Amino acid sequence: MLDGYFPAGRNGSDDLKLLHPITVRLHLVAVDQLLFLQNNLRGCIEVKAANLYQ
Repeated sequence: MLDGYFPAGRNGSDDLKLLHPITVRLHLVAVDQLLFLQNNLRGCIEVKAANLYQ
């Protein structure tokens, strides 16, 4: 199916080996961003709740 798709001497697994560290790094960055947003949102909700109950 992918015959001739990759340049001579290369195959899909070579590309995956190159991409793997990049995808892992992107995944970790995404998780960090989600945790940051979650904590930020939690802080906003706590402030709103504190203001409501004053």
